[in-house]
Amino acid sequence: MKRNLACLATLWVVAMVSHSVLAQDMESLLNRVPSKANAVAYVDIAGLLRSNMGQEEKWKEKLELDYISGIIPCPPETKSAIKAGQIELGNQTSNWEVGIFNVGKALNFFELARAERGYEGTIGGGVPCVQLTSRNAYFIQFNRETLGVAIPAQTKEVSNWVKKAKEATSPSISPVLKKALEAASSQGQVAMAVDLEDAVDQATIKNNVRHLKSLQGKDVNFDNFAKFLTSIKTASVSVKVEQSANAQVLITFADSPQSFAEIIPDVAKEVLGNMGFPLDQMGEWQFSVSSDSISIRGKLNPFGLMAIFSILHPPVVPPSAIAAESVGNPNEPNAASTKRYFLAIDKTLSDMSNMVKKASDYNAAAALYENYAKRLERMPRSNVDPELQNSTARICLMLRSVASNLRGARVDYDVLEANKRQTYWIDPGGAWGGVAAGPGAIGWGWGGGAAAAAYQPPSFWVNSNYHEMQVEQSKVVAESVKVRDQILADVQKETIDIRQKMSQKYSISF
Repeated sequence: MKRNLACLATLWVVAMVSHSVLAQDMESLLNRVPSKANAVAYVDIAGLLRSNMGQEEKWKEKLELDYISGIIPCPPETKSAIKAGQIELGNQTSNWEVGIFNVGKALNFFELARAERGYEGTIGGGVPCVQLTSRNAYFIQFNRETLGVAIPAQTKEVSNWVKKAKEATSPSISPVLKKALEAASSQGQVAMAVDLEDAVDQATIKNNVRHLKSLQGKDVNFDNFAKFLTSIKTASVSVKVEQSANAQVLITFADSPQSFAEIIPDVAKEVLGNMGFPLDQMGEWQFSVSSDSISIRGKLNPFGLMAIFSILHPPVVPPSAIAAESVGNPNEPNAASTKRYFLAIDKTLSDMSNMVKKASDYNAAAALYENYAKRLERMPRSNVDPELQNSTARICLMLRSVASNLRGARVDYDVLEANKRQTYWIDPGGAWGGVAAGPGAIGWGWGGGAAAAAYQPPSFWVNSNYHEMQVEQSKVVAESVKVRDQILADVQKETIDIRQKMSQKYSISF
């Protein structure tokens, strides 16, 4: 008995120490996040690799191969990473992003600049950096183990951030965002949090919720519901990977959500799905409502886990940055680097295609196309054939065109939905005489009178444009599908053509 208690005590101490170390690691990275960030994600990469699933799936070996290919954004030695930005709720995108990595070793900035044809120097008062104009990014070496990446490469903005970040000893993000992220990180190896306080106004929310499919045909007081939604404080996601991957979404409010408990599950599923979060990949998800929050829990299937990682994808740290020696002249394309780059592009497009098939909504699919275009743009290009690089740039433009098409089709469809109308006329009937004014006119007398000529029973008219609007909606859908299919066919043709060109040029199979 004493031995069992001792074992339990030891396990408890190990767990507490492990959690304390993890919290310290996250805070050391979080200290460098810009104060204006309203969205932060933290990934315990070492913890993911140690998990049962990580070991069974041999993630470490795959990580090394995918990193060399440019599919994975950070070196295999990376222990943890943070991605932060300032999300605009209207389009769910950020105008800037920073990535902060605990890489575990000093990087070779000279070789990084040489291999990626960048510029080595200092920024923010003497902090070593490399500016990669080809990827519109700055790489910053805060210390031996901490790497920062900033996009876009706006020198003044990045310099101001680095000046503050290099001396920071505590997080400068909002307390509510920090609290949400800490709570999420205590639940799993992946944590994301967004500060939504004062981010939405009641009029905009009311207009948007009226068009939600999940509320169509339901008796909802939109004024009250919109007022409640404006009390939102934070949204966070945690993913715990053990034998399987389990996710939790937690949304907190200043007001109680319990009055809307019947409609919130479907609304949350639709809104989060529109933002690209894979609720449809969470299997049997459980929904709960408390006095100040709503919680969604479920097991993530492989596609769901992949979708989470696609959202988290920060700028790629090129393999040249960890090279001990020169990797050759970066201006001289070679077959090995070009083939590796092409295979990474091909795999990324294949993953994207599989993910899009699972998307539940136009907006969710659009978010996927945007995310994967961003991933392609951020892959390292050292010693890669320029013709292949140009082909990839064209593919990225095509993918963004598909995303724009999807969002445009959704807007057009919703506008037509909002313009559906149905008008009713009711004639009470009775004894009529003289002149009637038309549908709804009462005439001169009910039940007879000097002018009464005949009795007419009550009647009912309906005038609706539903059929016309449905026809127009069908046209929007058909036309947008036609355009998207053509663009995606062009992507496939571009991939086939460049594969053939590279195979002929280098006399090897791509």
